Amino acid sequence: MDAHLSFPQPDLLNNVHRVLTSGDCDLLGIDCADSSSGISTAGFIYTSQHICHQAMAWLRAADGPLEGVSVPFVNGGFFAIRRACYDALQGFPDFIEGWGHEDRFLSTVAHYRGFRVRSYQQLQVWHPYKTTARGTAAQPAAAVNSAERMLMNSLRCGYILYDDTTFELVCEQLSADYGPAALNGGLSRLEHEKAALDEHLSAIGLTPCERNRQMALFFERYRPWLPMVDEALLQQARQLDPQAGLPLVQALPHVLPSLRPPESTDYSVARLFVEAHHLFHSGDLSAAMTALLEGLTHDPDHLPSCRLLTLTLRQLGRHASARMWLEHADRVIRKHHTQGTIRPLACSDQGFRNRHLRHYFWPGLECEVWTDLAMDAAAGSDCQQAMDWLARALTLHPNDATARAAMASLQMGVVPERWASGQGLSGSGAAGDASIGSRRAA
Repeated sequence: MDAHLSFPQPDLLNNVHRVLTSGDCDLLGIDCADSSSGISTAGFIYTSQHICHQAMAWLRAADGPLEGVSVPFVNGGFFAIRRACYDALQGFPDFIEGWGHEDRFLSTVAHYRGFRVRSYQQLQVWHPYKTTARGTAAQPAAAVNSAERMLMNSLRCGYILYDDTTFELVCEQLSADYGPAALNGGLSRLEHEKAALDEHLSAIGLTPCERNRQMALFFERYRPWLPMVDEALLQQARQLDPQAGLPLVQALPHVLPSLRPPESTDYSVARLFVEAHHLFHSGDLSAAMTALLEGLTHDPDHLPSCRLLTLTLRQLGRHASARMWLEHADRVIRKHHTQGTIRPLACSDQGFRNRHLRHYFWPGLECEVWTDLAMDAAAGSDCQQAMDWLARALTLHPNDATARAAMASLQMGVVPERWASGQGLSGSGAAGDASIGSRRAA
C-alpha cells in the first residue's frame, strides 16, 4: 500500500482477509477513492493507455462497485496478495526503480502464471490524486520519477512481459515520448541487464515461449479493457505496407473509450487516415475517400488528410470536389502564416499535430496545393489566377526550374503542356510513401 492512504472502513483488513481466504482470489484490488474530491473508482477498471505502461486510465465497466470481477490490473495504491502468489512471482521486482509500473507488472505476470486477479470495490481506501487534463487518468500526488527511471522501468517490464514484436511497439512508444536519443541510451543500458532479466523470467516459472503464449491469451481475454493494445497496433499498422497494414487497422475500433477530447479526436483521425492511406495505395479510391471525409468531420484542419483527399478525388475524376478541398487546404495553410508572411510549413504546425500519427509531416504540402490550384485555374483559362497561385509556390522555391518554366508559359498565355494533360508539377508527394512511418516528424 502507499504511505499516504487513509482508511474510512475500520474492518478493512478483516474483509481483505476474508476475500483472500475464500479460495477465489490471489491478487486483490479495491476502490482507491480520491481523498480530495471524494470521487470513487467503483465501477471502473484500472488499465493503461500505452503499451509501455506510462499512461494510466480508468474505464467504466458498471454503474456500481465491481464485486469479484476478474480484471487485468490492480491499482498500486492498495492491493493485497496471497503469500503463495507473492512467492511464485518473486515478490516486488528489484529492477523497478522508484514509483511506477509495479502494480501492472505484478498483475500481468500473475495472469501469466494462472493466478486470479480480482476487484472487490465494496472495500475502500482514500488516496490523494492530482487530476489530469483527461479527467479519467490520475497520478499519485507523491514524487514523480525522473524520465530516465520511467523509461528504464518501461524497457525492463516490456522485455520480460512481451514478445519481440510487442517489445518493438514499446520502443516505438518510448521513442515518441522521450526521443530517439533517450531510447537508444536506454536500450544500450538494457543490453547489460538482459541476463539478469532473463533469470527473473525463469525464476517466476516462465520460458520465453510460454510467456509469449500467455501474453496472447491475456491480450485476447482483456482486449476491451486494454486500450494500450489498440493504440500500439495502430502504430504497427501505420508502419506496415498496405497489404499487411490494411486488415490490421480495419480491425481496430474507431473510438478508444479510455480517451477524452481532444486526444480521442486525434485517435479517430489517425485511425481513419492510416486506413485511407492504405486504401489509396491498394487502389480502392472510393473507400479511401469515404474514410478521409469521415476523418475530416472530426478534424477539418488535418492537412495530410486534406491533401490525400484532393489526390484521391482527382484520380476519381471529381475535379470540382478536389478544387473545393484544395481551397479549404489553402485556408488552413494560411492560418499558419502570421501577418500574411509566406513560410514553409513545419512539423510543429497545428495542421500536422496528431500524437497518434506521431505528428506525421508531409514535406512540400503547401506547394503541392498551390500548384494544383494553379493548374485548375489554367484549365479554366484564368492564367492570371494561375500565376498568382504559382507565385506563392515560387516564393518558397524560387529556383524550381519546372515551376519557373510553367510561370513563363503562363505569362505568354500558354497552358503548360503537363497541365494540359492533367498532370501537376508535384506528383503525389508524401502519398507516394507506402508506409506512413517513413516520413513521420522527428
